[in-house]
Amino acid sequence: GTLRTSDPAVQVVVISTPGVCINGTIGVCDLPLLAHKDLHDIQELNGVQWVNENDANAMCIGLVHAYPDTDTAALVFQPAAELIGCGIVIHGRLYNGTSHQAGEMRYLPWGTEEEKKERTKKEPARMLAESMGALAAVLDPDLIAWTSELTNEKLHPETYGIRLDPHIQIVHVQDKDSLPE
Repeated sequence: GTLRTSDPAVQVVVISTPGVCINGTIGVCDLPLLAHKDLHDIQELNGVQWVNENDANAMCIGLVHAYPDTDTAALVFQPAAELIGCGIVIHGRLYNGTSHQAGEMRYLPWGTEEEKKERTKKEPARMLAESMGALAAVLDPDLIAWTSELTNEKLHPETYGIRLDPHIQIVHVQDKDSLPE
């Protein structure tokens, strides 16, 4: 495919996809059409570097730009179609994990994939709160942000018996497209 850009201010193009992204190849993906696709045929975009990144990771990068005093952060994304994912920044750097699957909350042991999908549809706020609790316990971040295509209700993790340390700032990103690029 050919993608063109002529704006000299554009230095990098980020191709954000809802799946595991490894060096220009999409692995497990929420969109079956993109699953296991190699994007290397794109090569260069008129001399502009491009990067393929997971959608939650791209949002988390924008989040830390919006909150520059944040050292360690997680952004929990609950899409309408699939299970929760999250982007993680530790000490100012995006954390992908050894196999680029860090943040794939679908792998948490909370039942089968079908059970998790059903719970997410029935109790989206609880699933968000449980995800936030797991991240808080493992990462102890400065900030956890969340955005959801399923609920906009005010989220109080303690309602579900989840304790978050008071130092953790909780941010609701109502418009995920409003995060800095």
